[in-house]
Amino acid sequence: MGTNLGADAALYRAKLGMPVDNGSLKPDSWYYIQEKADVDSVFGDALVETSIFKTPTNVAMTLEIGDIAIPLTLDEICRSECSFNAEQETVDATTSCDYPYSVTIPTGITTISGDMTTMLRYDDVTNAITPVTLELMNKFFDNVVDNNNGTFDLVPASNDKMLVILDMNRRITTGTGIFKQYLIVPIFVNSFNVSFGLGDPVAPSMSWTKGDGQCTSYTRAIV
Repeated sequence: MGTNLGADAALYRAKLGMPVDNGSLKPDSWYYIQEKADVDSVFGDALVETSIFKTPTNVAMTLEIGDIAIPLTLDEICRSECSFNAEQETVDATTSCDYPYSVTIPTGITTISGDMTTMLRYDDVTNAITPVTLELMNKFFDNVVDNNNGTFDLVPASNDKMLVILDMNRRITTGTGIFKQYLIVPIFVNSFNVSFGLGDPVAPSMSWTKGDGQCTSYTRAIV
């Protein structure tokens, strides 16, 4: 039996592209299922609408009429820490017959949340904040770009849902009979905190809760 270090994991923001409703999907690529065909869907029974999946490396997946998939582009969130928390809601069901103990039963409702700490990263050449970092800030702050020629561009703050994928063992890429493990969660970022202490790295921290859509522990065989 073995274990991984936190440094072995990589956190990604998955950005949705344009929907695809015909032809074959690109091999070894991540997709989001927007719609499934009523009959004979290429996605089978295990995957549902809002599921995230990766296409096979050596087997073509051809969409049936009614299947719609959206390709995902993964950009790494350079984090120093991140956590995923899951807690199932319970209700008190204690009766006089249970004394001196209390009894709780699960409701079936699970709350998934977490947090992440990143580094405020800049482009090595332009010194501009990297796109992923700027996207996280833009969830709370309007982004105004001053082109220094009398024109300005505005991206209003918008806390849209964000899809994150955690690769638990990024260093494993090859090997017959080897598996990779992922956590896939649609999230809303609820807080953004950053301090500028003298001599300290600028490391924004954020907390999040699960948004609508499927949340999965995803196991992928390497072939």
